Amino acid sequence: MNRSIAGAIVGVFVLASGTMPAGVSARQDSGFKDAIAAIAAGEDSAARGRAITDALERAGIDVRREDFSFPQFTGTNIVATISAAGATKTLLLGAHYDRTPKGTGAIDNAASCVVIERLFADLKKTPLTHYAVTAVFFDLEERGLVGSQAYFARHQSDTRPDAAINFDIFGYGDTLFVDASSPDGPLLASLQDAAKDSPIHVRAISSMKDYPASDHRIMMGAGIDTLGVALIDAPEIDAVLQHNGAPPRIVTIIHTPEDTIDKIRPDDMERAFPVIEKTVRLIDARN
Repeated sequence: MNRSIAGAIVGVFVLASGTMPAGVSARQDSGFKDAIAAIAAGEDSAARGRAITDALERAGIDVRREDFSFPQFTGTNIVATISAAGATKTLLLGAHYDRTPKGTGAIDNAASCVVIERLFADLKKTPLTHYAVTAVFFDLEERGLVGSQAYFARHQSDTRPDAAINFDIFGYGDTLFVDASSPDGPLLASLQDAAKDSPIHVRAISSMKDYPASDHRIMMGAGIDTLGVALIDAPEIDAVLQHNGAPPRIVTIIHTPEDTIDKIRPDDMERAFPVIEKTVRLIDARN
């Protein structure tokens, strides 16, 4: 998450469980921590990117690397696609994979990358009906949302995605903190419905000034119906929004030497993941 833009406010990502629609399967084992550790072990973006591409390719998913220079920065976005026979729409999923020099970037943002890795593995097995899905792992988010800006500049002549979900910070928590471009739109409604039978709450706002800066802002700026999604403990959200008192715990972790694999709570992520997959499949079912 980009602190230079967000200031002292920090974001968070996704969680919940509930009755699953077709294609969503409950998991009996947790591989989140190991998968996050594989990315977090990378000392630079190149190594972190290799961990992501290796995981996707093991799942049989097509991956390409898009090098960019924008405007004075050089980096590489990682793009994966899953097509669906007869699909007429496109869903974009995003997460940045770079990190700051301090810590290992386990919370910010390897955990979110693993959410997309796992979601893509499931979508490969049981594709959506109406949507093709593109995942973009953005580089240089920490330098000012550079990778996402470069991606949309490169693809500005392409058909615009119909919907997008961006994940930034997804390592622990009991509440979904969401920035929605359309407060009454189908994306947020699908997420809220997916979490209805869950003990996890959804806290949605529609004011970017009250939500930490991340790549979802670039998606919204491109005119795409977008959710920015974070998973965090509920009391921290109040601290983020109120801007007073002690800083939320997440601020003491990200962009510091404390952003390490031991801060991950995989059980929280395991409870969260089915709601994310259910949300995607509800979006598809509602077409």
